[in-house]
Amino acid sequence: MKRIILALSMVFTLPLLFAHPALDVTLKYLQPGKNLVVVYQHPVKDVKDHYISEIRIELNGKEIITQKLSLQDTQTTGEVSYKIPEAKAGDKIIVGTKCNKMGTKKAELTIEGKEIPSKEAIPETPKTSVPAFPK
Repeated sequence: MKRIILALSMVFTLPLLFAHPALDVTLKYLQPGKNLVVVYQHPVKDVKDHYISEIRIELNGKEIITQKLSLQDTQTTGEVSYKIPEAKAGDKIIVGTKCNKMGTKKAELTIEGKEIPSKEAIPETPKTSVPAFPK
């Protein structure tokens, strides 16, 4: 009986030894284009069998994007980018990655920089007359 239990436990736990979440998730927010670049480190042997299967993005605690993936870019990394037009300076972005085998990894970023005021908020410059050049 002990052998059967040991054999069954090995059958169920061995695959988990080869499953792991992303080792690292790096976020970069490019202000001019309002693009978020996500790069994840996830070393695997077969990109079609073991990969990051899901990426979720939250902006200030609200989920705004969920993407399902079916393979990984390379045997070590993957990269995706998203346009987030509503993001502004001071906003907090959280990105979660999920391995198709087992495990999750999150990264967090606060958007830095000064927000450019809207056109209505910019005070008008008083107009002054400039003397014309003599002819």
